[in-house]
Amino acid sequence: MRLLRRLVRLLGLVGALILGIFLILGHDLGRRLGWLDRHSKHLLAQWWYSRLLRVMRVEVSLLQAPDQARGLIAANHISWLDIPVLGSVLPTYFLAKIEVGQIPVIGWLARRGGTLFIHRGKSQHAEVLTLMQALMRQGGGDRYLTFFPEATTGPGDRLRPFHPRLFAAAIETALPVVPVAIRYSSDDPNHPIIPYGEESMASNIMRVLGEKQITVEVSALPALASEACSRRQLADQARLAIALSLRIPATPLPGARSNRSAAAPEP
Repeated sequence: MRLLRRLVRLLGLVGALILGIFLILGHDLGRRLGWLDRHSKHLLAQWWYSRLLRVMRVEVSLLQAPDQARGLIAANHISWLDIPVLGSVLPTYFLAKIEVGQIPVIGWLARRGGTLFIHRGKSQHAEVLTLMQALMRQGGGDRYLTFFPEATTGPGDRLRPFHPRLFAAAIETALPVVPVAIRYSSDDPNHPIIPYGEESMASNIMRVLGEKQITVEVSALPALASEACSRRQLADQARLAIALSLRIPATPLPGARSNRSAAAPEP
């Protein structure tokens, strides 16, 4: 039964990717003909992400919406599912590693959808800042830029240190940072299927497709003002807010004597 479920959903997943290609091409045509404006891309993206998740039987609940119309979203990172999960409930662009852009079809869809691919290293801050300034010049409507400051996925039972470099983009554009907490729910608080650690992405996708139902809760926490803050302070504040919301510990910061100030109380 699980094998049949995987095969049926895999076909649905392929169909959703093909649909995404036609949506992007159709949107480009609509823009050239003057039928659609630039903001329609987010509406199409949210609809497509929702369709993709429906194929995989992933149900998303937005428990708390952002209290700011635009800003830099910093979220905990558990799975490749995090991007469609957030994209289905928030009008956001994403930052992703350059390796994602090299995946056939998926990389093309992400790039045409507005994802910024960044290389590891010092140049990433300049790339992010340039994109954020361009987004702000467009004006109108809610708009966010989402990144995962842990820089890698984790099992979901604790937070890794947040890398502060990209938080400088919020400071230099005077935009708030919106911490967002993602929780995958099941009988086990830390869903055993979702985090994939050293497992290949393809293998994890097949395991996810075999699940009967996956439930995800998304909470946008109170925004953090970036004025008069260092990037390290913003990173630590966002990390602590997410840890407290999820009631999970945060791993010690580099050089810290203890993790008491950066950890949520144990449940």
